[in-house]
Amino acid sequence: MSGQEKRILVMQTGGWIGDMILLTPALRSLKQEYPDSHIEILVNPLVNELMKRNPYLDGVIVYDKRKSQKGYRKLSQLSRDLRDCEFDTAIIMHPSSIRSAFIAFKAGIPKRIGSEGKGRGLFLTKKVKHDKNIHEVRRYMELIEPITEPNYDDRLEFWGIRDEDKEFATNAFNGKTRPLIGINPSTTWPTKHWMPERFADLAKRLHNDLGVTVFFTGGKNDDHLREKLLSANNSALDFIGKTNLWQLGALIQECDLFITCDSGPVHISAALGISTVSLFGPTDPCRHRPYGEIHEAIRKNDQCGPCYSRECRKSVCMSMIQVDDVFKVVRDKLGEKFH
Repeated sequence: MSGQEKRILVMQTGGWIGDMILLTPALRSLKQEYPDSHIEILVNPLVNELMKRNPYLDGVIVYDKRKSQKGYRKLSQLSRDLRDCEFDTAIIMHPSSIRSAFIAFKAGIPKRIGSEGKGRGLFLTKKVKHDKNIHEVRRYMELIEPITEPNYDDRLEFWGIRDEDKEFATNAFNGKTRPLIGINPSTTWPTKHWMPERFADLAKRLHNDLGVTVFFTGGKNDDHLREKLLSANNSALDFIGKTNLWQLGALIQECDLFITCDSGPVHISAALGISTVSLFGPTDPCRHRPYGEIHEAIRKNDQCGPCYSRECRKSVCMSMIQVDDVFKVVRDKLGEKFH
């Protein structure tokens, strides 16, 4: 550990909302190790507003690599801009991105740390062994170890919930009975989806058999799911496309339990300390499950994958998970909490 890091650039342009939450223990450790250093993060536009509220960052740089900054000319311009920032250290959080390592190299950042991987070793000054059998939280923590003392404070955080967001949630659930369970039925990868009809059936059983108040969450792009989810669930509350990120966090914070596919809300829930049941198919729960001892990840197919494929005609891994599988886990976890 050199102790000379004055300006640190953390790079994760492949990261979505969940990734930002999972790397926050590493950001916190960096800030604790170097309280007087200037730490910025390079991210995609989707998480810009989220990371602006992160308490361990001094700045956010957006790289829109798929749209407005697509192509080599824009990449070169970004590298020149980063060179002008005079960062002395870059930490590439993506496990395999050659582009991120090349940007740091082209920007002339003297110290460049990242996971070892085919094709990008030339652009790194320090290669960290990539262990595919550990959770992403731990992988992120290991990436900062070349410039920090070993740190085992791996607590997740979801930052930025304000009083008006809490008031939104309080009003939303005013007069509703407990237990209160949120269900997030969607994710950006089609292969991670569980059938909406099964989510609807699960919600109905939770209400009828266990007396649970259920609500559905989702983004504005999930409107097409509303009819399938709510047609047979007159008692379920509908927040699909009706919240911003911090209002969603405030709703989840009120839950007794949260159910979701492998998506950003699974990590928001875990960060808020809410017992979380997650459904996994093409991705590995070992790496991406909700982080902590109070959570449960369900994956049924051990013969296919994890393949990390975004498209699959059969979606066998998700279809093998039955409503009864999830219902039993939820019932048991509620029993632990309320009895």
